[in-house]
Amino acid sequence: MSKLCIYPQDETTAFLKPIADVLQGGGFEVLDDDTRTEGYVEKVLKDITRHDYVVFLGHGSSAALSGTNQVPLIDSENVDVMRGKRLFLLACNSKDFILSFDLKDAIGFDIIPTSNMDVNTIVDQDFCYFETIPEEEDLEWFRLAVVRIVVNAFESCGMENMTMLYNKIKMFTNRERYACARECRGLHYKDILKMLYDFKESMEYVR
Repeated sequence: MSKLCIYPQDETTAFLKPIADVLQGGGFEVLDDDTRTEGYVEKVLKDITRHDYVVFLGHGSSAALSGTNQVPLIDSENVDVMRGKRLFLLACNSKDFILSFDLKDAIGFDIIPTSNMDVNTIVDQDFCYFETIPEEEDLEWFRLAVVRIVVNAFESCGMENMTMLYNKIKMFTNRERYACARECRGLHYKDILKMLYDFKESMEYVR
């Protein structure tokens, strides 16, 4: 099976590079240019058609998967290229994207608070979500934990068995929560624990 990782980079997704590197070492073709680069979007769409497994590392909403600086990459105009592919979409609201377009054999997530903008979005929706508003060092711990979770899951099983990948992400998230409880006493560890809990509990595998 041929494998593709779409990783349009900007400052807010730079922390995901270790995931892209591991995937590339595991046989994935990685497309990691700036979305605004001439011809990049066309290349992504063409490459999706010739791959069986697709990983997306970037931004998301119920209406689109977006790249550099939130530039839409896959939306209602071209989403059909994703049909029939096995999908792992590590992006905010990718679960809603999957459900909106009735995609199958796909893993997606709710909002993943890796930046102050994400935190503000959560607070706007639920002022009481956080016990204390996370600071940058809290978000950095969470970002690194997410990377470790995904890297460990893919190194354990890959996308050949999506149910196992889904369960591995939950297992490695539980391990990160245990590590946080032991190691994060100087940070707002209760909020990090909550973010990690919601990361795994809001994840959905649409078969």
